[in-house]
Amino acid sequence: MNEIIFWTSLFLVLFPSVNMLHAKDTVQLMERQITRQKLLSSSSCETKMLLMSKEELGRAFTRRKIAFLGDSILRNIFCELIRLFEPNIQLPLHNAGSLRILQKLTKKVEKKTEGRTKYWRYSNFNFQIDIFYAHSTLLSQNLIRSRFFDLGSYTDIVISNAVWDMGISFRGHEAYYEALSDILTFLDEKQLGSFRTRKNTILLGLHYINTTLCTSEKCKICNHDLIQNYVRESQKKAVMCLRSPILIDSFQFTNTFVANMNSHDGVHPSAEISRLQAELILQAILSETKDCPVFLKGQIRQDCKATGPALPRSDLKHLQKFATSEAGRGISCLERNPIDNLYIKG
Repeated sequence: MNEIIFWTSLFLVLFPSVNMLHAKDTVQLMERQITRQKLLSSSSCETKMLLMSKEELGRAFTRRKIAFLGDSILRNIFCELIRLFEPNIQLPLHNAGSLRILQKLTKKVEKKTEGRTKYWRYSNFNFQIDIFYAHSTLLSQNLIRSRFFDLGSYTDIVISNAVWDMGISFRGHEAYYEALSDILTFLDEKQLGSFRTRKNTILLGLHYINTTLCTSEKCKICNHDLIQNYVRESQKKAVMCLRSPILIDSFQFTNTFVANMNSHDGVHPSAEISRLQAELILQAILSETKDCPVFLKGQIRQDCKATGPALPRSDLKHLQKFATSEAGRGISCLERNPIDNLYIKG
């Protein structure tokens, strides 16, 4: 806390205009800055957004309509994003009931229904953010083509699909790459076509999953480092093969002791990481991505193929052995031979 007080005092001397902010708001800004510096190794990822008050942030996002499509990882980010604009809101450990708690704490959070589609909405400062629980690529594929999802009305789309595709909703690792490419290609074509209001498609990259904290064998195997690496390479290739998407490489700031020490299950990052991811999403929406290695922008490449990234055959031998063992039976991500699921080289 002494470090925060010192930097806060220095900050107020260097930037006297910030005295207009409430003292508590200023301390919160400095807490965010210090946390960000600990988690991000590159100072080039600093942004003026960190120095904005909640009112200034609100004005920056005026007339934005943002759609979140994803899983519980994105739900936690959505909660922390709301707390950027509602800093006095306190939440317990993130869980499935977090959005209902938020609804009780602020009238700006509503549960909405459109046809058969249910979602949550946060409205403030003349902008809104909707979150749709599409935890797998299959659900996201269906949602973006649904007549109940008004794609053309959104200025920005944020997607988080990986964890369920690696486990409960597993359809094959190659199938993940194909589905993700389909989602991003569809959104890319619509962005360049008739939906001129949309500015950004943002893909949240797979963070580091600490399998030593997993509570089941299925969690440990389906999230094996090899599979995590394959998913991240699939995400990078899918983005790089298109023109407009932006990938937030979460692995860069979650593969550290500081980042993982507060994860309660190894799969869900701590609230501090979710807060940082929320800031980076807002940063990407505001196009504050220059010289920051966390952001990977799409660019059409000549070597793009329908198949996912290749992996050495030797790296899969121990997974293949486990898949055919007694312990490996019944684990969904191993129901097919991993050699058949992944595009192999060598």
